[in-house]
Amino acid sequence: MSVWVPAAVAAPPPPGPAATSAFGPRPEYAPGVPVTMVVDDFASIEPGITDQRAAEIAKAIAEWSARGIDYGAYYGFGAGYGDLDGARVDLDGTPVVAEVGGYMASPTRAAYRAWLIASGELAVDLGATHVFLDLASRDFTTLSFDGEVVAAFADWIGEPGFDIAAHLRSLGYPTTSALVAARDSGDPTLASDPYWQLWVAFDPVLERHIFEEWASALRARAAAYGRTVYLSGNRNFDGPDTWLTGDLFDYLISETFLDALGYPARDLAFQYKTAVAFGRRFWSWNFPNNTGSLNGTNDPWAQAPCNALDRLFVAQTFANGGLSQVCGAGWVYFHQYGYLPDEVAPLYLLVASHPELFDHPEAGEVALWFSEASERLDSGGHARSFRGASYLLSDAHRPWDVVFAADPMARDGAERLALADLLPYRAVVLAGARALTDEQIGMLEDYLDAGGVVIGFGPVGDLDATGADVSAQRTFDDAFGRDAVDTTRYAGTIVAFAQDLGAQVYDGAADAAVRAAAVDAWRAAVDPVVPPEIATDLPSTVHVTRFERVADGSHVYHLVNTDYDAAAGAVTPVPEGATFAVPVPPGFVGAPTVTLLQPGAAAQVIPAAVDGGMVTATLPALGDWTIAVVGSAVGPDAPVDLPPWSSVHTVDNALTTVDDALATGGQRPDVVDASGEILYPYWYWKGGNHGAVPFEVPVLATGAAPIATIELWYRYDGGEGYGPWTQYASVAPASPARTTIETISFDAPDGEGYYQMYVRAIDEEGRVEEVIAGPETGYGVDWTPPEPPVVTEASGALSGRWQEVTDRPVFQWTPPVDALSGPASANLSLVVADTGATVATCRIADTATMTRWDPADGTDCTGDSDVTSGGALAPGAYMLRFQVEDEAGNWSPSYAVFWFYYGPLAVDDVRDVRVTPQDGAITVAWDPPADPRYAYAGIYVRPANGDGKWNHLWSTPDATVTEQVVRLKNGVPRQVMVVAFDADGRPGNQVIAPCVYTPGPVPVTDCGSGSGGEPDAGMPDAGMPDVDAGMPDAGAGMPDAGMP
Repeated sequence: MSVWVPAAVAAPPPPGPAATSAFGPRPEYAPGVPVTMVVDDFASIEPGITDQRAAEIAKAIAEWSARGIDYGAYYGFGAGYGDLDGARVDLDGTPVVAEVGGYMASPTRAAYRAWLIASGELAVDLGATHVFLDLASRDFTTLSFDGEVVAAFADWIGEPGFDIAAHLRSLGYPTTSALVAARDSGDPTLASDPYWQLWVAFDPVLERHIFEEWASALRARAAAYGRTVYLSGNRNFDGPDTWLTGDLFDYLISETFLDALGYPARDLAFQYKTAVAFGRRFWSWNFPNNTGSLNGTNDPWAQAPCNALDRLFVAQTFANGGLSQVCGAGWVYFHQYGYLPDEVAPLYLLVASHPELFDHPEAGEVALWFSEASERLDSGGHARSFRGASYLLSDAHRPWDVVFAADPMARDGAERLALADLLPYRAVVLAGARALTDEQIGMLEDYLDAGGVVIGFGPVGDLDATGADVSAQRTFDDAFGRDAVDTTRYAGTIVAFAQDLGAQVYDGAADAAVRAAAVDAWRAAVDPVVPPEIATDLPSTVHVTRFERVADGSHVYHLVNTDYDAAAGAVTPVPEGATFAVPVPPGFVGAPTVTLLQPGAAAQVIPAAVDGGMVTATLPALGDWTIAVVGSAVGPDAPVDLPPWSSVHTVDNALTTVDDALATGGQRPDVVDASGEILYPYWYWKGGNHGAVPFEVPVLATGAAPIATIELWYRYDGGEGYGPWTQYASVAPASPARTTIETISFDAPDGEGYYQMYVRAIDEEGRVEEVIAGPETGYGVDWTPPEPPVVTEASGALSGRWQEVTDRPVFQWTPPVDALSGPASANLSLVVADTGATVATCRIADTATMTRWDPADGTDCTGDSDVTSGGALAPGAYMLRFQVEDEAGNWSPSYAVFWFYYGPLAVDDVRDVRVTPQDGAITVAWDPPADPRYAYAGIYVRPANGDGKWNHLWSTPDATVTEQVVRLKNGVPRQVMVVAFDADGRPGNQVIAPCVYTPGPVPVTDCGSGSGGEPDAGMPDAGMPDVDAGMPDAGAGMPDAGMP
């Protein structure tokens, strides 16, 4: 069977997140707010992330989970996958690759869907309990014309082999852009084509299959762990998209574009309540704080703290059963700018301290009918009327709920509404509800016959779900589109308005006079028929919602004061003294009380009179949000545990200077790449020029109470694996505060090696952060300079041997070695031996890849490099000097690693070099050459480990001296070299004694294989003499044999 055959209706998902949810940043970025889900802290969790990254994510999620905090993983729908087997395909058949790294992938491609599922499964594996997709509304009619979707469409229409792409090209649309232009312009050829019409009808089928496949896989993965995963996608806010696939998700998401919506005059109560009617809750992905015209900057990316408008938005969200997020994108602003969510924290604390007042059934007085078919057929018209009606009802102090009338062309086509859903309401308002099914009209007529009241704005029910005008075949619609109160057609009453009051309010939402006039018109026509349940002199800007507390029948009222003064940047309080009279809750038994709760204040029972089935109270001054519980008294605040949180701080904070030099661009300094190599060695390695030891570890801690101390814990690996975790130190902020950025000086107590760290905070109330021991950051410590390489060849010439064959050496070597951080860069120079004059230089950026240098052309050198003039060298002695830097920034001395001698021999070699080790010294003897040019000899030693460092120890005063005693440290095996010089200081060949010599109480001479005796890459160097401290160099005053 084709994978594209629509699956059976998905099983109902588990209950979604609670109405007490507070989605937001990691808790250290929201101190004082009881966050219930951390949103998108780790970017895309996908196959291929390193083990280190996976462990970091799992550790953080486990720590949050221990405090009852979930994690939500974010994915861009169509992003993140860059292989061609998942790419969109243009109508002309070419892959869409211009958006590599962006949204180039198509969910119609099996490879991309498999990757998306694997990514979500990995997030679940690491502990995520929420997964959501961004840009989850895609236009599949123009998204991709790959072979997979073409074949799926052919199967769906029952014409195997049919090629929709070829068909559309045959109509004259060669590319996707041409097709889009034709569609958008209403091209009649395209619009009337039957296959195009089928292709458009295939879009929702395709969409639902893709989401069903994704959701089923992730739910099965979570079930394997015995967990529930909550899934959703960011769907189009306007139009039917949100509802088309809403049953497949656990909650609903849209970017609501508050500035375009017209917030705060136009709020989102209608969306929150429609989602509840659909059986879900709604999460807005836009907020005042991240909306340019609402955050005080007119820049959506500006750095702005939470403000009074955010408070109002949070209050409206909770009052209408939505899902709330802390200050929009405020977590970004906190860790860059130190903004605390103090403005909104009291609202979240109110919710967390009284969860028993939330997640209850709605108990509105009036039902507002949502016509899904009308929204599909005329989204703009329906939205104006429906949304405006919601504002009108709120202004009129009529608590309202939404009832959802389903589109028979959506999902499985089943109606979601029943007569029983309408009967609890005193009236049903039809706003923009022109497209109704016969079943829906029958339901409304049954409601009217049961004595209900139906209120209609403008035309109602004159269209069917296809958009066809059926007014001639129906009589229900005849009662609407006029100003009338009709009590003759049904047992109940129809109140009809000729004008669309909802659309009028929507269009004039920011005009108080327009809104007031609409309320007056409503009251004049409706109040005589349906007297309001609430009697109050509160201003119309105070909106009232009502829920029934099932446990005891109490009513929970939310009074949201929407009187926002943009100039003052604040909600204008309602003065004390307003009357608030509401019915005694019908399900409550006993004498009702009235308890008021406001953010930041203790619960207050206010005097109330009960008379004639009404409870009447005089209200105190009201801020932006007040909860009034009518019925049972409210219990004491539930404790809200807000422990401190901390992390190793890696982000430069613009409001402080304490960590400016320590920021690592938001990355851990020890982050590794896919091969396990340190990605940022400059930040990681300490001990050299990149950071001395001790070094500062920046830490961040926040809490609901001031921070008392921050502890730094570490473990060490010296090459045999990590040891146990040990507390290193703790730091107390100089000025205790709820948020602090400190530094802890770390002196690498175990020496060179690898260190991993985590931090833990304790606040002034004694609360200790709950931390799972595990690395949150790490550093390497290396203060030992690297060794130079062994230079093995120079165009056939031997080091330290005169030759007349080549005057253009090309040097080759094995890469240099560094035992810890590893070699990084190097400086080379070719110098004249007797003057030190520079002949050529070379800067090596990467010692691992450059192991050859031709001083005549400078190939592969980087930076400021000089080459030899003309390529050829004049006769003489030259030294190749090599200075190496390791990844920690340690530079070796400039070693002479090769002597290039070109020209005739200046003086014959010394002969028969003899070395006798002694206790604390060696005796070196030789036979002078039978050459009148011989003037003196130079003596050199080096450790016998092949590290290339020859040290000049002595020069004889003249040609007659043929034996020398040199004091040396005991116990170090050494090689010895003697070089003859002429009177002008020109050297002969280098002669290395054949053995290895170890001075000591029991001297050792080792003449085994490979001991010495042949010239090699270990060249003379005027480096530090390897003599006992305090011993004078007998060569003082003689020509420097390191620079003959």
